Amino acid sequence: MAIAPMQKVMIAVHRSQAGQIVSVLQDAGIIEILNAERAMVSKEWPELEMETKRPKDIEDLVARLDKAIAFLKPFATQKDGRSALRPLIEIDKKTYTEIVLGSSALILLDKAERAQNAIDKFQSQLDSLHSEIQKLSPWKELQTPVEQ
Repeated sequence: MAIAPMQKVMIAVHRSQAGQIVSVLQDAGIIEILNAERAMVSKEWPELEMETKRPKDIEDLVARLDKAIAFLKPFATQKDGRSALRPLIEIDKKTYTEIVLGSSALILLDKAERAQNAIDKFQSQLDSLHSEIQKLSPWKELQTPVEQ
């Protein structure tokens, strides 16, 4: 396999178009994406430094949060009659920052996921026991001792 000559190129695009442009270039096989530290771009242009979280990580976290919310919603103790027309509750910037930057939200997410997994496991065991009872129920009226 021959080594192809390479050039460093910086492409500046709007965020809304970045994914589409990168996808087209990667599909064509003519681009390798490097993060800002690896490409040493951040030393020359610190304003171009990349975020630490990848979009995939954020999407995974959002999916986990959505799943946890759907699981916990039936257990909510306070049911408010919010409608689509009623505005959401506003929180101050300090509270938002504490939640986003703190680890307590991720700890609660982990607890919710573990609780859901435990409930699923117990439900599976319950279903298995019910099927065992159904399988053995025809023998319920048998009066013969087991030893015979």
